[in-house]
Amino acid sequence: MQTNIHPFEKYPFDVKKLPADIRREVEHFDFYTTSRAIEKSIVSDNLSDSNTLLCWAYFVWIDAMAMQTGAEILSSGESALKIIAEILGKEPGHKPSLKLQKFINDEIKKVHKANKWYDKFHNIPIESLSLKEAEDFAFFLSDCTNEEKFKEKEYQLWLRLYNEKPDVYSTGVKEFYGFKFYYLCRISNVLWRDLKRFEEARPLLWQIINWPSVKDAELYSYNISNAVQLLILEAVDKRDEIEFARLTELMISKFGEINQYRAGLGKGELTLVLREIPAGKILQFALEIGDLKNIRLIMDHFFAGEVVLIRDGRIKENMKKAKALIS
Repeated sequence: MQTNIHPFEKYPFDVKKLPADIRREVEHFDFYTTSRAIEKSIVSDNLSDSNTLLCWAYFVWIDAMAMQTGAEILSSGESALKIIAEILGKEPGHKPSLKLQKFINDEIKKVHKANKWYDKFHNIPIESLSLKEAEDFAFFLSDCTNEEKFKEKEYQLWLRLYNEKPDVYSTGVKEFYGFKFYYLCRISNVLWRDLKRFEEARPLLWQIINWPSVKDAELYSYNISNAVQLLILEAVDKRDEIEFARLTELMISKFGEINQYRAGLGKGELTLVLREIPAGKILQFALEIGDLKNIRLIMDHFFAGEVVLIRDGRIKENMKKAKALIS
């Protein structure tokens, strides 16, 4: 779930009003490092204004997004809520703090609820659940934490749905389709991202990428980009320049096929959108390779119209470097 690190579109605090050293830490965000550096500045400079304290609470909470285990969410959440309580003690109606407080409390409730649900259902054979119960349980577990006990059960539930739920059905008024593709995407994602069973997931990712029905792929286009993205990031980790270039071109090609299909339906073009951290890693590696054609493709398609929400100062600098190289 690291694909949704920041819970809000905008920071709940005002970056411009932060002390310069804390503002730099925010611009060069890193898990754990940023929150500790902010705390150090607050303690050493005896800072107590609500904006700075909320910034600290926010990044303490964001640390829970690094692992997203139940224990991490409970621990980081408790620490962040203590800081927020200090703010609200002085300003009871401080709306940004109340917003973050509610969000954290809701996430903590999910963890407690997940634990209770897991305790209730984990000994019940999956086959004894109805397909509706299996799907509800799978969706719920996908929204909880990355603890292995949850993810193994989630994987088994998606697998059952893939094997048993009809790929297409009609209500007589509307046709629903693409279930096999969707559940396969869920299965591969849990195997790769959560259970780290890469060799099991790899052929499933390629099955998704080469799915024969563009109608299904268009309906769930994010899953095509997600599948290719996972393989691109693996190529980055392995420093495999040839595979990296092949996969970035493949990503663009697949979205081209989807958009061609959409054009035939009279639909507008989809923009390929990656989140900040994976987009940053891909751009960084492209710059290290120095292939101008590849850099241009990445900037033109992965950062088209700057639809990626970039907060990290290092990524912004890399974008400037890339634009200078291809201009």
